[in-house]
Amino acid sequence: MRNILLIDLPGCLHIDCLAGILVRFDENVGITAHHQSQDHSYAHASGLEEDVQIPPNLNDVWPVCGNPRAAVIVTDQSFAVIDIVGNGLKCLTCRRGDCQHISKIKDILEQVTDLPVFLLEMSALLESTSLKRKAGAGSVASWKRIPFQLESIHLQDMVAKPVMQRGCTVNGNLHLIPTPGGMCACCHASWSNDIYLKGEYPVFTLQSIHRASVFFRKCSNEMCDSELQYDGLSDCLFNMTTYLIDHSVLRQYMYQFLYGSVWVQMQNDAGHSSFASQLHYNKFVWAWYGFLRLLDIDYHEQFICREQTCGAQPDIIICDATHLSLRKDLSLWKDNVPKATKEAKQSSSSVYRKSIFLVDTQTRKLLKKFARSSEAHPFPPNDFLMLIDGCKEHQGSLLPFLNELGSTGHATAPPATYKPLLQALSATSPVCGLLHPEAELLELLEKMAHGFSPRKDLNAMAILTNKCPIIADLIASEQVLPEVLFPVLCELLRLAVAPFEQSTSSQSPAAVQAERSTDHPPPDDFDGMCFWPHFPQQRLRPKYAMDGLKTTRTSCRKDSKNYGRMTPGVFAAFCPHGICYGFEIMNQFESPNVPFTLLLTRFETPPKMIVYDNACHLHAYCLNREPGMFKKTKFLIDRLHWPNHTACSVGYKLDGYSKYKAINSQVAEQMNSSLQRIKVQLSYMAQDNFLWHCRFFLWGKNMKKQSVH
Repeated sequence: MRNILLIDLPGCLHIDCLAGILVRFDENVGITAHHQSQDHSYAHASGLEEDVQIPPNLNDVWPVCGNPRAAVIVTDQSFAVIDIVGNGLKCLTCRRGDCQHISKIKDILEQVTDLPVFLLEMSALLESTSLKRKAGAGSVASWKRIPFQLESIHLQDMVAKPVMQRGCTVNGNLHLIPTPGGMCACCHASWSNDIYLKGEYPVFTLQSIHRASVFFRKCSNEMCDSELQYDGLSDCLFNMTTYLIDHSVLRQYMYQFLYGSVWVQMQNDAGHSSFASQLHYNKFVWAWYGFLRLLDIDYHEQFICREQTCGAQPDIIICDATHLSLRKDLSLWKDNVPKATKEAKQSSSSVYRKSIFLVDTQTRKLLKKFARSSEAHPFPPNDFLMLIDGCKEHQGSLLPFLNELGSTGHATAPPATYKPLLQALSATSPVCGLLHPEAELLELLEKMAHGFSPRKDLNAMAILTNKCPIIADLIASEQVLPEVLFPVLCELLRLAVAPFEQSTSSQSPAAVQAERSTDHPPPDDFDGMCFWPHFPQQRLRPKYAMDGLKTTRTSCRKDSKNYGRMTPGVFAAFCPHGICYGFEIMNQFESPNVPFTLLLTRFETPPKMIVYDNACHLHAYCLNREPGMFKKTKFLIDRLHWPNHTACSVGYKLDGYSKYKAINSQVAEQMNSSLQRIKVQLSYMAQDNFLWHCRFFLWGKNMKKQSVH
């Protein structure tokens, strides 16, 4: 392998690093590197000559120490690692199963007769894997046609019997033997009366697992190798070669797929044709509703994450709405939504708008166009002059930097290292979404705006990387922050704290003045239209002056559908571990008001971070109503929806922060997918039944996740 690294192959960071380590190791222990790049005679590589004798025509294939399933192959001055994945070969370098490396190693395995030991082992493993695949979970041994309706009295009796009463038992063990009738399909001879053990395999029923000895018969013609396998139809068992499944389980799934009246069909299979007239569907539903309410379940216990980082008040909340809805005429939301009687006295001007770096729309569009320009698509000179004029009038802090770019020949396209910053400055998002107003970060940026270089300060770079990665990337590329950007940084610092200057505490006066919810007892364990067992109502939502104003923003707009006779859906909140903390039925289409009202009325203090597919609008919504309350909260957009937010600041990008890489931001979407299973059943239930079933389903999902952790 050392000699492979010395070949003039297209390298990468990892190869260069490993080569450097090997060279320094050789120098320390006195080993002289043996270069053979001219003839590529790898058979004489140090350390391999005695262990593996590779013929000259196989000198491009190498074993991987400790892994008999893998090999290294060299083709056309490039090399790759080949491994057995699934039931075939896969190139781990190209991440494909049909590249030139795969083709070459297949040719060697198929055409070369005298293979070295490691390739013989690899070939044997590949063949055994393929055979296991063919005879594995997907291998059906049963062959007889199965009737859709069990009209046979024998089958009706058999499907109702316990498994141990089917077939025959010997000393308490179930023996499954094929019936001797019929002829061999190959030679038309009869089947032998002798039976032979195929193996002992599990038999799965609805509520039990048994072991059974499965037998087969041979053809009576000694020249024929055919075998009669156990089919299982007469015993209502389905043979899958290495396991068997009771027909009743498969038939139940079949009816669930086709119909809603599964129990009726199963009773018909057992010969009870009058079952439907004796037990009407409504009677069964009433019994189920009563059964559900009497289940001894502590719902509060499962609607809280047991991880130490979460608990009753998780620092990170991931929220989203689902399309699970019910009919409006069956809901009582108009009578159950508590309202505040006091109105919050606030200015009707937008706090969010005052914290944008470039308020002027035309100048902002020019800056965005300039940030996206390149040598192939240069920025027009006239547009650059218009950008300069716009900044003179609306954002003078950017002028020194733009003039510097113009004087250094970058008026048609900025250097690549500055493009992310310019794109962030051209966003329609508030600056506090880019520079979160944390004291530690603001103090560091203040020092940098006055000449401090954090390049060699590990603690300072760690702060920037975790809390303001766009500045950290710029410092890493340019070594220092150019002085022409000092005015920009000062302006960013001013705008980052501007929305909170009127607030003297973590709670703004509007939230404190809102009426406390003390006279609204939860009806029937559900607080109106929701279930938040660990988020009791702290206060009512007041009326804000901004509530009556229509927004003019069109970017990142979340679609609102006309739901007609159905409610808009269910809004739920999760922790990063996927545990649902509760839900509520939305009485209006999903908008920032839904999560805002949840956070305002049910959190004494908001979480440190909120992940939401519309976090950009939610942040602006909070700044315009309760800026002080949400000053310490970071708003981030989940990975799935971020590509759609082309006009947003990168400060909202979850993946922009290395410390959040491990967060599963799709937990809400994954739960939404699971809820689709019960959407049809719940849609036409009354409100109380809807809430009971929704809570029960989410409780079950939470319990399953908690048991895994």
